[in-house]
Amino acid sequence: MTDGHLELIRVMADEIQRAGPIPFARFMELALYHPEFGYYMRAGEQGGERIGWHGDYYTSSDVHPMLARALVRQVRQADDLMGRPDPFTVIEMGAGKGLLARDFLDESAKRHRSFYDRLRYVIIERSPAMRGSQRSNLAPWLEVPGRVSWLNGLEDLQPDSVVGVMLSNELVDAFPVHRITIERGQVMEIFVDYQGGRFSAEGNPAVLLCADGVGRSVPTSRIAGHDRPRGFHELGRDWRRGGPASHRLHESNEFSHGAGRGAMA
Repeated sequence: MTDGHLELIRVMADEIQRAGPIPFARFMELALYHPEFGYYMRAGEQGGERIGWHGDYYTSSDVHPMLARALVRQVRQADDLMGRPDPFTVIEMGAGKGLLARDFLDESAKRHRSFYDRLRYVIIERSPAMRGSQRSNLAPWLEVPGRVSWLNGLEDLQPDSVVGVMLSNELVDAFPVHRITIERGQVMEIFVDYQGGRFSAEGNPAVLLCADGVGRSVPTSRIAGHDRPRGFHELGRDWRRGGPASHRLHESNEFSHGAGRGAMA
């Protein structure tokens, strides 16, 4: 029997038995984000923390508030470029324990009061365990109505409801990814099977990726059909064409320069 979280293994095995081998991206999505048993969706073992000095890993926000202070400086540049709107919205996706948000709000309140008074902070978070940690670390700011709020996903934002900046820290590396290999000169996608109590990608049918990255040829009827997750590529396309995900946003991250110059309209 494969080692690991038994309930999660059972969910994966049942899906594979019903529909056939699943794309590695689906396997990774279940492992990390299954609503009940996913790694990020449940608390740490024996109530311990997942992120932090005593967890499985830690981020820069566990070490020092310097990242948040630098981000405040850059986000205020975007605020100036946009004419200091009221309210100014910061959207953080995947906020972990809420330490970056805590330090960002603290720095803004102490050193940039006029900016802070217009600031609202929206966290995109679907993990109940992470939301609990965030609420604990952001408790002082929850007393101010509308200062901090939560949404499950970007799709929950109302059209034309946001003027501000979107940011994240160590988020993209936690997205499910597709794995590919080259077989006889063709690009093929890796699927995960479950046989004899073990997961395996060896010898499983693979799916040919078309040049546009959308169409797929299915070499066997046992391949499960799964749509690609809606990601930043699709969202960016909607922003550019004014589709349902269109919001007045500027995009920023902690390593970019000149935040606010690349407006998505």
